[in-house]
Amino acid sequence: MFVNCPGCSALVATDLVTDLPPERCPYCSHALRAAAPAAGSAPPARSPPETPAPAPPIASPGAPGPRFVPLRARPATAEAPAPQPTATPRPILAPAPAAKATDAQAPRPAPAPPAAGAHAAGNAATPPPPGPVPPPSPRPVAAPTPARSAPSFLRPRGGTAPAAPRERLAMAIAIPLLLLALGTQLLLADRARLAADPAWRPWVAAACTVARCTLPAWREPGAIALLQRDVRPHPDRPGQLRVAATLRNDAARAQAWPMLSLTLSDAEGRPLAARWFAPEEYRPAGAPDTLAPGQSARVGFDIVEPSPHAVAFNFDFG
Repeated sequence: MFVNCPGCSALVATDLVTDLPPERCPYCSHALRAAAPAAGSAPPARSPPETPAPAPPIASPGAPGPRFVPLRARPATAEAPAPQPTATPRPILAPAPAAKATDAQAPRPAPAPPAAGAHAAGNAATPPPPGPVPPPSPRPVAAPTPARSAPSFLRPRGGTAPAAPRERLAMAIAIPLLLLALGTQLLLADRARLAADPAWRPWVAAACTVARCTLPAWREPGAIALLQRDVRPHPDRPGQLRVAATLRNDAARAQAWPMLSLTLSDAEGRPLAARWFAPEEYRPAGAPDTLAPGQSARVGFDIVEPSPHAVAFNFDFG
Protein backbone atom coordinates (compact mmCIF):
# COMPACT_ATOMS: atom_id res chain seq x y z
CA MET A 1 0.00 0.00 0.00
CA PHE A 2 1.15 3.60 -0.63
CA VAL A 3 0.31 6.91 0.96
CA ASN A 4 0.74 10.44 -0.38
CA CYS A 5 3.35 12.56 1.32
CA PRO A 6 1.78 15.90 2.39
CA GLY A 7 5.12 17.64 1.83
CA CYS A 8 6.05 16.56 -1.72
CA SER A 9 2.89 14.59 -2.78
CA ALA A 10 5.05 11.57 -3.57
CA LEU A 11 3.87 7.98 -3.07
CA VAL A 12 5.49 6.31 -0.06
CA ALA A 13 5.18 2.54 0.51
CA THR A 14 3.81 1.30 3.88
CA ASP A 15 5.03 -1.63 5.93
CA LEU A 16 3.40 -4.95 4.92
CA VAL A 17 3.10 -6.14 8.55
CA THR A 18 1.97 -3.02 10.41
CA ASP A 19 0.51 -1.26 7.37
CA LEU A 20 2.10 1.97 8.66
CA PRO A 21 4.15 4.43 6.64
CA PRO A 22 7.68 5.32 7.68
CA GLU A 23 8.15 8.08 10.23
CA ARG A 24 9.49 10.51 7.63
CA CYS A 25 9.26 10.79 3.88
CA PRO A 26 12.43 9.46 2.26
CA TYR A 27 12.32 12.28 -0.32
CA CYS A 28 11.47 15.45 1.59
CA SER A 29 11.88 14.26 5.28
CA HIS A 30 8.31 15.32 6.10
CA ALA A 31 6.74 13.61 9.16
CA LEU A 32 4.28 10.93 8.08
CA ARG A 33 3.29 9.41 11.51
CA ALA A 34 1.43 11.14 14.34
CA ALA A 35 2.80 11.16 17.91
CA ALA A 36 2.91 7.75 19.64
CA PRO A 37 -0.30 7.00 21.74
CA ALA A 38 -0.12 7.03 25.55
CA ALA A 39 0.24 3.83 27.58
CA GLY A 40 -3.01 1.96 28.10
CA SER A 41 -4.81 3.79 25.38
CA ALA A 42 -6.47 1.76 22.74
CA PRO A 43 -4.62 1.50 19.47
CA PRO A 44 -6.21 3.47 16.72
CA ALA A 45 -8.52 1.60 14.49
CA ARG A 46 -7.13 0.58 11.15
CA SER A 47 -8.52 2.74 8.47
CA PRO A 48 -9.46 1.24 5.17
CA PRO A 49 -6.90 1.69 2.47
CA GLU A 50 -7.38 4.66 0.32
CA THR A 51 -7.34 4.56 -3.40
CA PRO A 52 -3.95 5.87 -4.44
CA ALA A 53 -3.96 9.16 -6.20
CA PRO A 54 -2.77 9.25 -9.78
CA ALA A 55 0.97 9.36 -10.16
CA PRO A 56 2.55 12.75 -10.84
CA PRO A 57 3.66 13.45 -14.39
CA ILE A 58 6.89 11.85 -15.44
CA ALA A 59 9.68 14.35 -15.19
CA SER A 60 12.26 14.92 -17.87
CA PRO A 61 15.39 12.73 -17.85
CA GLY A 62 17.46 15.47 -16.25
CA ALA A 63 14.92 16.43 -13.53
CA PRO A 64 15.13 14.89 -10.01
CA GLY A 65 12.35 12.85 -8.40
CA PRO A 66 11.26 9.19 -8.52
CA ARG A 67 8.81 7.70 -10.91
CA PHE A 68 6.27 5.01 -9.76
CA VAL A 69 3.77 2.87 -11.55
CA PRO A 70 0.37 2.95 -9.78
CA LEU A 71 -0.82 -0.36 -8.31
CA ARG A 72 -4.29 -1.72 -8.10
CA ALA A 73 -6.04 -0.82 -4.82
CA ARG A 74 -6.59 -3.43 -2.20
CA PRO A 75 -10.18 -4.56 -1.53
CA ALA A 76 -11.89 -2.60 1.22
CA THR A 77 -12.07 -4.33 4.63
CA ALA A 78 -15.10 -4.52 6.90
CA GLU A 79 -13.42 -2.47 9.61
CA ALA A 80 -14.80 0.97 10.16
CA PRO A 81 -12.45 3.74 9.16
CA ALA A 82 -11.07 5.83 11.95
CA PRO A 83 -10.97 9.58 11.50
CA GLN A 84 -7.44 10.74 10.84
CA PRO A 85 -6.25 14.25 10.42
CA THR A 86 -5.67 14.99 6.82
CA ALA A 87 -3.31 17.61 5.56
CA THR A 88 -4.17 19.89 2.76
CA PRO A 89 -2.31 18.54 -0.29
CA ARG A 90 0.17 20.90 -1.82
CA PRO A 91 -0.24 21.66 -5.50
CA ILE A 92 2.02 19.73 -7.84
CA LEU A 93 4.37 22.13 -9.54
CA ALA A 94 6.35 21.63 -12.66
CA PRO A 95 9.79 20.19 -11.96
CA ALA A 96 12.59 22.69 -11.79
CA PRO A 97 15.20 22.53 -14.56
CA ALA A 98 18.14 20.34 -13.81
CA ALA A 99 21.18 22.16 -12.50
CA LYS A 100 24.23 22.19 -14.73
CA ALA A 101 26.57 19.40 -13.77
CA THR A 102 29.96 20.41 -12.51
CA ASP A 103 33.24 18.56 -12.59
CA ALA A 104 32.91 17.71 -8.87
CA GLN A 105 29.41 16.16 -9.10
CA ALA A 106 27.99 14.39 -12.13
CA PRO A 107 24.20 14.51 -12.78
CA ARG A 108 22.23 11.67 -11.21
CA PRO A 109 19.72 10.09 -13.58
CA ALA A 110 16.14 9.44 -12.37
CA PRO A 111 15.58 5.95 -10.87
CA ALA A 112 13.86 3.44 -13.10
CA PRO A 113 10.25 2.46 -12.17
CA PRO A 114 9.92 -0.79 -10.18
CA ALA A 115 8.90 -3.87 -12.10
CA ALA A 116 5.32 -5.18 -11.76
CA GLY A 117 6.58 -8.57 -10.56
CA ALA A 118 8.35 -6.99 -7.62
CA HIS A 119 5.12 -5.37 -6.37
CA ALA A 120 3.20 -8.61 -6.85
CA ALA A 121 5.73 -10.45 -4.68
CA GLY A 122 5.26 -7.88 -1.92
CA ASN A 123 8.67 -6.23 -2.14
CA ALA A 124 7.85 -2.67 -1.06
CA ALA A 125 11.45 -1.58 -0.46
CA THR A 126 12.46 1.42 -2.51
CA PRO A 127 15.51 0.69 -4.67
CA PRO A 128 18.50 2.86 -3.79
CA PRO A 129 19.30 5.60 -6.23
CA PRO A 130 22.14 4.77 -8.58
CA GLY A 131 25.53 6.23 -7.94
CA PRO A 132 27.26 8.84 -10.08
CA VAL A 133 27.82 7.91 -13.71
CA PRO A 134 31.47 7.00 -14.20
CA PRO A 135 33.27 9.12 -16.75
CA PRO A 136 33.72 7.52 -20.16
CA SER A 137 36.89 5.61 -20.60
CA PRO A 138 39.44 7.46 -22.69
CA ARG A 139 39.83 6.31 -26.25
CA PRO A 140 43.06 4.48 -26.93
CA VAL A 141 45.58 6.64 -28.65
CA ALA A 142 47.24 5.01 -31.62
CA ALA A 143 50.96 4.70 -31.36
CA PRO A 144 52.75 7.08 -33.72
CA THR A 145 54.08 5.49 -36.87
CA PRO A 146 57.86 5.54 -36.88
CA ALA A 147 59.15 7.83 -39.59
CA ARG A 148 61.12 6.16 -42.32
CA SER A 149 64.62 7.28 -42.70
CA ALA A 150 65.39 9.17 -45.91
CA PRO A 151 67.80 7.67 -48.47
CA SER A 152 71.41 8.50 -48.01
CA PHE A 153 71.50 10.77 -51.07
CA LEU A 154 68.64 12.89 -49.63
CA ARG A 155 70.05 13.33 -46.16
CA PRO A 156 71.72 16.66 -45.43
CA ARG A 157 75.47 16.35 -45.37
CA GLY A 158 76.26 18.46 -42.38
CA GLY A 159 79.84 19.29 -41.63
CA THR A 160 81.16 18.09 -45.01
CA ALA A 161 84.67 19.28 -45.62
CA PRO A 162 85.24 21.32 -48.81
CA ALA A 163 86.62 19.51 -51.83
CA ALA A 164 90.35 19.30 -52.09
CA PRO A 165 92.15 21.37 -54.77
CA ARG A 166 93.00 18.17 -56.63
CA GLU A 167 89.33 17.18 -56.82
CA ARG A 168 88.31 20.62 -58.05
CA LEU A 169 90.97 20.45 -60.76
CA ALA A 170 89.72 17.00 -61.84
CA MET A 171 86.15 18.25 -62.14
CA ALA A 172 87.28 21.34 -64.07
CA ILE A 173 88.98 19.06 -66.62
CA ALA A 174 86.33 16.34 -66.77
CA ILE A 175 83.33 18.62 -67.41
CA PRO A 176 84.68 20.20 -70.66
CA LEU A 177 85.80 16.80 -71.90
CA LEU A 178 82.35 15.33 -71.31
CA LEU A 179 80.70 18.25 -73.10
CA LEU A 180 83.07 17.82 -76.04
CA ALA A 181 82.29 14.10 -76.23
CA LEU A 182 78.55 14.83 -76.18
CA GLY A 183 78.89 17.35 -79.01
CA THR A 184 80.93 14.89 -81.08
CA GLN A 185 78.30 12.19 -80.64
CA LEU A 186 75.58 14.57 -81.83
CA LEU A 187 77.61 15.50 -84.90
CA LEU A 188 78.27 11.87 -85.81
CA ALA A 189 74.68 10.77 -85.27
CA ASP A 190 73.29 13.48 -87.60
CA ARG A 191 76.25 13.76 -89.93
CA ALA A 192 74.28 12.97 -93.11
CA ARG A 193 72.02 16.01 -92.69
CA LEU A 194 74.72 18.33 -91.33
CA ALA A 195 77.13 17.40 -94.13
CA ALA A 196 74.72 18.92 -96.68
CA ASP A 197 75.07 22.33 -94.96
CA PRO A 198 78.14 24.32 -96.10
CA ALA A 199 78.58 25.86 -92.61
CA TRP A 200 78.51 22.52 -90.76
CA ARG A 201 80.35 20.32 -93.24
CA PRO A 202 83.90 21.29 -92.10
CA TRP A 203 83.04 20.48 -88.45
CA VAL A 204 81.46 17.17 -89.41
CA ALA A 205 84.41 16.31 -91.62
CA ALA A 206 86.85 17.02 -88.76
CA ALA A 207 84.81 14.85 -86.39
CA CYS A 208 84.74 12.02 -88.91
CA THR A 209 88.50 12.30 -89.37
CA VAL A 210 88.96 11.67 -85.64
CA ALA A 211 86.27 9.01 -85.42
CA ARG A 212 87.22 7.45 -88.77
CA CYS A 213 83.71 7.57 -90.21
CA THR A 214 82.52 8.25 -93.75
CA LEU A 215 80.57 11.24 -95.04
CA PRO A 216 78.15 11.29 -97.98
CA ALA A 217 79.50 13.07 -101.03
CA TRP A 218 78.82 16.76 -101.39
CA ARG A 219 75.80 17.53 -103.55
CA GLU A 220 75.31 20.91 -105.24
CA PRO A 221 73.25 20.42 -108.43
CA GLY A 222 73.15 24.16 -109.13
CA ALA A 223 76.96 24.17 -109.58
CA ILE A 224 76.81 21.64 -112.51
CA ALA A 225 77.22 23.41 -115.84
CA LEU A 226 76.00 21.90 -119.14
CA LEU A 227 78.62 22.64 -121.78
CA GLN A 228 77.26 20.60 -124.69
CA ARG A 229 74.08 18.58 -125.35
CA ASP A 230 72.80 16.62 -128.33
CA VAL A 231 69.86 14.26 -129.06
CA ARG A 232 69.68 12.56 -132.51
CA PRO A 233 68.40 9.28 -134.03
CA HIS A 234 70.61 6.26 -133.48
CA PRO A 235 72.57 5.48 -136.66
CA ASP A 236 72.37 1.70 -136.30
CA ARG A 237 69.09 1.15 -134.40
CA PRO A 238 65.87 2.49 -135.83
CA GLY A 239 63.34 3.81 -133.29
CA GLN A 240 66.03 4.82 -130.75
CA LEU A 241 67.73 8.09 -129.92
CA ARG A 242 71.33 8.72 -128.87
CA VAL A 243 71.78 11.32 -126.10
CA ALA A 244 75.16 13.02 -125.52
CA ALA A 245 76.16 15.83 -123.12
CA THR A 246 79.22 17.40 -121.51
CA LEU A 247 79.15 18.32 -117.79
CA ARG A 248 81.45 20.43 -115.59
CA ASN A 249 81.60 20.80 -111.79
CA ASP A 250 81.87 24.50 -110.90
CA ALA A 251 81.54 23.89 -107.10
CA ALA A 252 84.40 24.52 -104.66
CA ARG A 253 84.22 20.92 -103.45
CA ALA A 254 84.18 17.57 -105.14
CA GLN A 255 80.62 16.39 -105.50
CA ALA A 256 78.80 13.27 -106.61
CA TRP A 257 77.35 12.82 -110.08
CA PRO A 258 73.94 14.52 -110.23
CA MET A 259 70.59 13.08 -111.25
CA LEU A 260 69.96 13.86 -114.94
CA SER A 261 66.47 14.82 -116.21
CA LEU A 262 65.58 14.66 -119.92
CA THR A 263 62.29 16.04 -121.34
CA LEU A 264 61.25 15.62 -125.05
CA SER A 265 58.69 18.02 -126.59
CA ASP A 266 56.97 18.56 -129.95
CA ALA A 267 57.20 21.61 -132.17
CA GLU A 268 54.60 23.47 -130.11
CA GLY A 269 56.53 22.92 -126.82
CA ARG A 270 54.15 20.26 -125.42
CA PRO A 271 56.10 17.58 -123.49
CA LEU A 272 55.83 14.12 -124.98
CA ALA A 273 58.08 12.17 -122.54
CA ALA A 274 60.22 12.90 -119.48
CA ARG A 275 62.44 10.80 -117.22
CA TRP A 276 65.10 11.07 -114.48
CA PHE A 277 68.32 9.08 -115.01
CA ALA A 278 70.48 7.92 -112.11
CA PRO A 279 74.30 8.35 -112.30
CA GLU A 280 74.70 4.59 -112.77
CA GLU A 281 72.63 4.80 -116.01
CA TYR A 282 74.65 7.49 -117.82
CA ARG A 283 78.08 7.64 -116.10
CA PRO A 284 80.97 6.36 -118.25
CA ALA A 285 82.46 3.04 -117.25
CA GLY A 286 85.50 3.37 -114.97
CA ALA A 287 84.72 6.99 -114.01
CA PRO A 288 85.18 7.96 -110.33
CA ASP A 289 82.17 8.42 -108.02
CA THR A 290 82.69 12.18 -107.70
CA LEU A 291 83.51 15.12 -109.91
CA ALA A 292 86.49 17.15 -108.75
CA PRO A 293 86.18 20.95 -108.66
CA GLY A 294 86.41 22.24 -112.27
CA GLN A 295 86.37 18.72 -113.76
CA SER A 296 84.52 18.12 -117.06
CA ALA A 297 83.04 14.82 -118.23
CA ARG A 298 81.24 13.67 -121.38
CA VAL A 299 78.28 11.33 -120.98
CA GLY A 300 76.12 9.46 -123.50
CA PHE A 301 73.31 6.87 -123.52
CA ASP A 302 70.54 5.53 -125.79
CA ILE A 303 66.77 5.82 -125.28
CA VAL A 304 63.67 4.62 -127.13
CA GLU A 305 62.04 7.32 -129.27
CA PRO A 306 58.66 8.10 -127.63
CA SER A 307 57.12 9.77 -130.69
CA PRO A 308 58.20 10.74 -134.23
CA HIS A 309 56.98 14.29 -133.46
CA ALA A 310 59.67 14.87 -130.75
CA VAL A 311 61.80 17.69 -132.09
CA ALA A 312 62.91 19.52 -128.90
CA PHE A 313 64.62 18.39 -125.69
CA ASN A 314 65.64 19.86 -122.31
CA PHE A 315 68.22 18.80 -119.65
CA ASP A 316 68.09 19.42 -115.92
CA PHE A 317 70.08 18.29 -112.86
CA GLY A 318 68.95 17.36 -109.39
